[in-house]
Amino acid sequence: MLARLRPALAGLLVAFAVAGLFLALRERTSNTTPDARRDDAEVTLGNESVPQQEVRPSENSAPQPRRAGRLPSTAKVVGQTIIGRLDVGSPDPELMGRVRRGEVGGVILFAPPPASNATVASALRRLQREAESGGNPGLLVAVDQEGGEVKRLPGPPRMSPPDFQTAPRAANEGDATGQYLSSLGVNIDLAPVLDVAHPGSAIAGRTLGTTPQAVATLGRAFSRGLESQGVAATGKHFPGLGAANINTDVGHATIALPPEKLLEEARPFIAANTPLVMVSNARYLALDPKAPAVFSRGITMGLLRSKLHFRGLVVTDDLEADAIRADFGPGQAAESALKAGVDLLLFARPGGRSADAFKQVLASASTDFVLRRNLRRAYQAVLALKRRLRLAD
Repeated sequence: MLARLRPALAGLLVAFAVAGLFLALRERTSNTTPDARRDDAEVTLGNESVPQQEVRPSENSAPQPRRAGRLPSTAKVVGQTIIGRLDVGSPDPELMGRVRRGEVGGVILFAPPPASNATVASALRRLQREAESGGNPGLLVAVDQEGGEVKRLPGPPRMSPPDFQTAPRAANEGDATGQYLSSLGVNIDLAPVLDVAHPGSAIAGRTLGTTPQAVATLGRAFSRGLESQGVAATGKHFPGLGAANINTDVGHATIALPPEKLLEEARPFIAANTPLVMVSNARYLALDPKAPAVFSRGITMGLLRSKLHFRGLVVTDDLEADAIRADFGPGQAAESALKAGVDLLLFARPGGRSADAFKQVLASASTDFVLRRNLRRAYQAVLALKRRLRLAD
């Protein structure tokens, strides 16, 4: 009898041993690693912690932010989200000082016709030296170089976007544009326009086509050409400005398309695979009738990031455009965009209003937890793009 029971008893002893080991390991994990698990899921600034957003890799991802312990001063965190205006040929000691102190993360370039390529390149090298002298990452240098009616510099594209027509031609234009911009020190092109043109569209002359498929195909080809030369492309103006009968640079635009049509026309912003997407200053009645897209968390975080799974950098359209400045001051506009989930704040008009925005965001960050949390996320996203462009370690 005892001989027959021995195998069963041995099996029970093994089972009890395994169960005991499992319980011991579980107890040890629950008692000794919650802080470690918490550290893995959080980034810190000063004495505070906030959850770090979990990001699933996708084809159109920018490199994901590295987990960090302590971040720089709040002033430098805020600064990395600011894009101010640079006028080549107009010395701006104030801008130089802000760059050195880390109060801007980049510039949008304007060069009047007398400025030569050599002058532009020299000005940008000097600006990058100022950033480096202050112990900051390199600057993002952006320009509107769409081709045709919107082209800030004399080089390529050599034709208007409606004339690209085929993917090989669009790719060649992107490659030539990227090579030209890179030679000057420009690392972001605020192009291509991924809006689907409608009859009577205010920006029909800047679009790539009248169907989402055509726009996506040509936009992706142009973007690949830029990227091949180390220049990041920016798809604009999400979720689509092709149905607007007025440019938001000069007035309010309201889009009344039904939600299914808006979603269809938003697809090129993912299909074109640009590392940056610019959010529109227009209002979209079917998505958020109360706020321009750039201030709508439902559009930026809900539609663009959650539904369409965009994992790159989100930049505002010009926060000094007439559609915005008529109702919002620079600081209010900056805070609203950051709270909506935007990463980069673009100020493209003369007058230094980006400095006003910096000061107000910095002041508000001390008491506004939501703003502070979003600033940390935006900072990490900007730094990830800068690493991709070899502007930061």
